[in-house]
Amino acid sequence: MISQGTKRDGLHEGYLMGFYGGSVAQITDGMSQTAAFAERLTVPPSDQFMAPTSNPQIWNRLVRRIAVDPVDDDQFADECRNRPLTPLPGEWVHEGYDHQITPNGNSCFYGVFSRGNGDPFTYSAQTASSLHTGGVNVAIADGSVRFVQNGIDLHAWRGLGTRSRAEVIGDF
Repeated sequence: MISQGTKRDGLHEGYLMGFYGGSVAQITDGMSQTAAFAERLTVPPSDQFMAPTSNPQIWNRLVRRIAVDPVDDDQFADECRNRPLTPLPGEWVHEGYDHQITPNGNSCFYGVFSRGNGDPFTYSAQTASSLHTGGVNVAIADGSVRFVQNGIDLHAWRGLGTRSRAEVIGDF
């Protein structure tokens, strides 16, 4: 899936602006410091819905709602990690992933989840995810592939997801 940056900011600062177009010249953070693509699990069809104990990695890919309207990105991440509501039944397919929550964390949204009453894709986190132990594979804009640990520093993960904000990431 293509990186769509931190996404909650609405600026689509991910690799080449996702489906909004863009060019390599806009990657001013450096090609080796910008994520392009990563793994992201999708949920099983609803007729194969499972209990959380049968496969926790798949269960965590289901989209959850949070109960508060967060004041900033850090509160959103904290609520999604620590106090999400029960996963929503059904399938939620999206063409990208974002760097709002570290790899293999919950995917969440806040706001109203109904047509015409809010956009859950704008106010959401679709995390990079895999069935690998401890992390996900990420294709970097320079053409390399790195295994990124679930425990990567959240601010470094967010910086890796943007192309032109001048964050200093260092080794990851």
